[in-house]
Amino acid sequence: MDSLHPDAADMSESDLHADDLSALAWVQEELRKSLDAAHKALHRALKDRQSAEQSDVDALDPAVLRTARQQVHQGVGALELAGLPAGAALLRASEALVQKFVNRPSALSADAVRDIERASFALLDYMSRRVAGKQVSAVALFPQYEALVARVGGTLPRPSDLWAQDWPALSLESTLAAPEDVAPRKADAETVEAFEAGLLS
Repeated sequence: MDSLHPDAADMSESDLHADDLSALAWVQEELRKSLDAAHKALHRALKDRQSAEQSDVDALDPAVLRTARQQVHQGVGALELAGLPAGAALLRASEALVQKFVNRPSALSADAVRDIERASFALLDYMSRRVAGKQVSAVALFPQYEALVARVGGTLPRPSDLWAQDWPALSLESTLAAPEDVAPRKADAETVEAFEAGLLS
């Protein structure tokens, strides 16, 4: 660490923040290249699918789709290392959808590819705003995330999948008492739905 930053002990918080933004900007550019390659591979697979006979669509060579999945997977790893778990979750949904295409080429469609591209563009826009120093919520990515998860199927997308918050530890003395005139709510599906509706609004 000292060999990289001889004056690390003297670095100000703004210097460290600038380093973080520089790293994020680098990841953003590398991610843009990976996602662009993935999109091109998906469009190539779309053309192959559309030119094939309907009866032979499941016999298409999935190598191009595997290439797209690999490019997206690399993006997931980069975002995890960059400390952007929400972005990684979004790309993980894209990766799962591409894997669905690998397993079943007949599921590939222009609309599905558009959903993947919209998610990629929303993610890159989110990162651009972060690099510019703007305070943006990762929950803004939820519409794109929801569309992808719905296509993958099997799980229910929730805004909390994209929202990570380290809450400060509270002592017993600082804990707020519940209002006496309010009945506590059960932690059931209705309460969760009401909470998430308020969060999204």
